[in-house]
Amino acid sequence: MSRKKPGTAVRLAAILAVVLTVVLSAVVLATVRTFAAQQRATVNRALVAETQGFANAAQARSSPGDFAAFTQSYLRTRVLPDGETVVIAIQGVGRFGSVGSDDLLASPEVRLLRTPPETSRLIDVPLPTGPVAVLEVPVTVSGQRLATVLVASDLSRLATDRMRMLLLASSEAARPGSRERTARPPRCQNPGMCANENPDEQRWLQPSGAGHHSVSGV
Repeated sequence: MSRKKPGTAVRLAAILAVVLTVVLSAVVLATVRTFAAQQRATVNRALVAETQGFANAAQARSSPGDFAAFTQSYLRTRVLPDGETVVIAIQGVGRFGSVGSDDLLASPEVRLLRTPPETSRLIDVPLPTGPVAVLEVPVTVSGQRLATVLVASDLSRLATDRMRMLLLASSEAARPGSRERTARPPRCQNPGMCANENPDEQRWLQPSGAGHHSVSGV
């Protein structure tokens, strides 16, 4: 007794389901990849801003004084975003860090730092608490390189946010009718008020937090 083969409609439906799954998976991956790139760009901008903040403060000191004392005072009064730490290595003096920077101070990248580098560099450093992005910048005052400022940002938070984004995008893609909602903009509920509305415009809000930091020295 021969088995009855599936009809043309069934085969087409199966093919369509496979194609739709592949397309939605590609869309989800592209969305997460774009989100991750935006995250990293935001982190890099924050690191640059923090290093520039210290360099500008060092240049604008009212009196030369003791650079180590200035550094410790700066770290005591500086309010850093949540997840950021700062280490300042003064040539021939020592290393000073904000609160929470103990792991970074103990890392080989900081312990082996003897003189300020000639150029800035951005590296990922594995720490016991998780990976961090570190921007290392030489500090020049009156034409002399005196120190190196290292600003670190916790990357584990980014991984958590990416996972949430992946779950959100996947659940949205799996909802019935998501294909139609993606292809067709939402219908205006009040045509008189929505005549000039652009459905492609989006606003992105980025949460930020701040924490208070004190100084530890090595």
